[in-house]
Amino acid sequence: MSVEDWTIDEGESGSITASVQDKNGNALVKANIGSLNITILDVRSNTIINNRNAQNILDANNGSVDTDGTVTFKLQPEDTINVGSPRGFLEERQVTIEWTWTDLDFQLNTGRHVFEIYIRTSTDNASDSGATAPAIPVGNQFTSLSEIQRVFSIEGVDNHSEDVLGDSTVINELIYRATETVLQFLRGRFDQSDMASSYWVRMKATYIACYYLSIRQGNPSLYGELYNEAMLDLAQARDGLINPGLRTTARCVVQTPMLDSRFFNPARVLPNRSTKIYSGQRLPYRLGIYE
Repeated sequence: MSVEDWTIDEGESGSITASVQDKNGNALVKANIGSLNITILDVRSNTIINNRNAQNILDANNGSVDTDGTVTFKLQPEDTINVGSPRGFLEERQVTIEWTWTDLDFQLNTGRHVFEIYIRTSTDNASDSGATAPAIPVGNQFTSLSEIQRVFSIEGVDNHSEDVLGDSTVINELIYRATETVLQFLRGRFDQSDMASSYWVRMKATYIACYYLSIRQGNPSLYGELYNEAMLDLAQARDGLINPGLRTTARCVVQTPMLDSRFFNPARVLPNRSTKIYSGQRLPYRLGIYE
């Protein structure tokens, strides 16, 4: 199964279309599919969305399968709800589709594909009743007002929040947004308390917060280069290309190897039968230990 990550607005409907495959990458026709289930999980809150927990979508529950095995799942507005994020935020949803089939040897096989969709929360005040960012304990925040002021200056922060002076909501949302942006890259790879005490992480989060502050009320960006640098560094830290000096968390990783004599190096990894180390990872076909 091949499905790319994509973004959809809060409360909108959409369709996911794909074809399920056997262990050799060949498409399965409908008659050979034994079961087909979907799970939708909000990553930040670890919440199952709209009761989509290993839910049957084989011609049921907004799912349909054509005779040639093409799967169509129609996302409902209940699948794209806002589960507590501030306005204009991206909520990450992990979608897992699992299917079974019986091969020519009458063996039951299971396939699994995991990908992400992102819910863009509404920027309309009326639609979310003025929702504010959830409170993050100080010990788990990756930046603070004083750190933002050291980069932006006290006067600069005041000038860019003069419409809400005395109201901490905007700063709290900046801190939340910057923290969650970092976590979208590094959640599950490093311990959050370690990240909260890391100068490297706090520096990146502060640059992100300053960028978001600078573009308030339609102002031009003042920290675009630092923001882009932070996003690149976070992606490289997630992918293991740079070491931010943090302890990694233990993770169980399963790889399904095979020998394919068509290749000079026959040791291969089957991506659709192996787990990902981090969100969005593209699994190679070759076993790393044989490179």
